[in-house]
Amino acid sequence: LGVPEKRRFQTLSGYKGLVDGDLDAVFFEAPPYAFPDQVAYGVDAGRHIYLAKPVASDVPGCLKVRAAADRAQKNGQTFLIDFQMRTEPNIIETVERVRAGDLGRLGLIVVASGSNGFEDPPMEWSIESRLRNLTWVNDTELGCGYLGNYDIHAVDAALWLAGELPTSAMGVSRRIRPNPSGDSHDAYSVTCQFRSGFVLNLLSEHFRDTSGKLDAYAHGTEGHAETRYWGKSWVHSNRRSFRGGETASLYVDGIQRNLDAFHAAVSAGDTSNPTVSPSIDSTLASILMRDAGERQGLLTWNEMLEENRRREVDLTGLAT
Repeated sequence: LGVPEKRRFQTLSGYKGLVDGDLDAVFFEAPPYAFPDQVAYGVDAGRHIYLAKPVASDVPGCLKVRAAADRAQKNGQTFLIDFQMRTEPNIIETVERVRAGDLGRLGLIVVASGSNGFEDPPMEWSIESRLRNLTWVNDTELGCGYLGNYDIHAVDAALWLAGELPTSAMGVSRRIRPNPSGDSHDAYSVTCQFRSGFVLNLLSEHFRDTSGKLDAYAHGTEGHAETRYWGKSWVHSNRRSFRGGETASLYVDGIQRNLDAFHAAVSAGDTSNPTVSPSIDSTLASILMRDAGERQGLLTWNEMLEENRRREVDLTGLAT
């Protein structure tokens, strides 16, 4: 890439050399376990922050990112977290109509997610090989697992439709991919309860069956709405329908919209940072569902926060 030798930073703490350079902003794109420390360092160095999702792999990491984002706002720094579905015009219109009451009383939200999974080669004596080619999605402590790293797109859309956070989650999950090395489960059936009374059902699978989807559907007393990462988002309602439209290249288009918004915010000195709170909440909600499935039982939001469980990463053999 023609990067000068003095700008090539080695080891796991090499990001500090980058952040300490002559720059205005940093784009953090790494295994999520690293984000809390990296983001805190970037904020304290006075940089504007552009962060991939999920923001962390565990609750303590999410809370550390939230604290860093709070400091950034107080210091006049822009902080944007990159979820793509919230940038798509057809999805925005669909959600606005649902939130305006076009479906009547909301009763059920369904999250349907599926992928071909990620390569999960045998473990080696260190985790170095797990840090390449998205292999880390298979590892809960490194990448937040399949639900936290992939399904989170549709979970984020579902919470956007709901307008509130779940109070609890209950479900089951398991590993079914051939010869798994990582600990992430890849089959989930989880139900969440909300204070308003409606329920959310998540069905997720990552079996290499070519069923790629990231969908969130809302059902109410007057109709239903569909939001899709790939495909058509629309509203069918007895009150006011919305024909909607297709999304074809949301990964590229969504990132471009977010980068444009980030550049505009930095240029204008806008530190309202509207993506921060919902993005951290979506990560925490995904962790709630993930952990409830792993435990084969009920886990409340408050229990999750009180437990504050840390997912430890074994860095043995790596140059830190």
